Amino acid sequence: MSNISPMLNAIKELPHRTVSTGTLVDDITNILNDAEDTIITQWGACAVISGDSGTGKTVLLEKVVERFNAMYQSSEVPNKGVYVRSPSNMKPLDLLRKILSAFGEPGRIRGTEDEMRHRISQQIKNKNIKLIVFDEFQQVVEKLGEKSVRQQADYLKELLDDYDVFMVFAGTPRVTEILDANEQFKSRCNRVIHKSLMSVSTPESYSTLASYLTTLQSVHKIAGTDLSHASIVLPIQHATNGDLRGITRTLVKACQHARRANRDKLIKDDFQASWVPSSSAGKKQVVNPFRRQLSVLKKDMGVNYEL
Repeated sequence: MSNISPMLNAIKELPHRTVSTGTLVDDITNILNDAEDTIITQWGACAVISGDSGTGKTVLLEKVVERFNAMYQSSEVPNKGVYVRSPSNMKPLDLLRKILSAFGEPGRIRGTEDEMRHRISQQIKNKNIKLIVFDEFQQVVEKLGEKSVRQQADYLKELLDDYDVFMVFAGTPRVTEILDANEQFKSRCNRVIHKSLMSVSTPESYSTLASYLTTLQSVHKIAGTDLSHASIVLPIQHATNGDLRGITRTLVKACQHARRANRDKLIKDDFQASWVPSSSAGKKQVVNPFRRQLSVLKKDMGVNYEL
């Protein structure tokens, strides 16, 4: 049993352990610096993180909150950061309920709009909340009418001004519309960060993806085939379109195949055998990218540089 424990550990840890990719470290540092500036200047501000699903926005937000709270933990009156996930079935009062829930209010959140706003203000003051990050905030933009979106933006801008809070809004590209809903909001925006899916469109982007896979292999101690080799990098990109969650799932499935074969080392056959075509492929015949010749795969993906 001991010979498969390293592979089993990788399977368990891969979905939950954060590994830096792209500009993640710089993005975290920049947002934390912006939040600190807000606290020092006592001038509320915000940032926006825009990107498609699978670009690492949620990981970025969670790490920002975690490190913010660690930074001020030893303070006499600690500043607090809070993560708020926007509701999918958005109604005008749902965002207020989500904020109160994230602030720690127990049970089913009840009350009128004025009552909930008052409780939010009290929580911000009592708990010294100085950072609020909103994930999936495009839900607010997409599900509410223009008038309601403007009202939400006006209210959140008031919180910035009244309590010197730093806010981060993250979501799909439509999340940037929050800045258009209130011109004063736009003037308080320190930065807009655009997150992209991993890619092999250029030698530089290929190197970033290969480096990320190498880091995953090192951190999780995955023995066997070199994950930075083109025969692995290109099929993974083809299979996942650079979606970070998809990359993780692909590695987990390959590790599971190796474990079930009672091996503690990953081989390319593990990727070939565990690959499943995406549901979007429909009835169209899709060739397993891990079985294709590298030259054919390069041509299909438009990779016209030397690897």
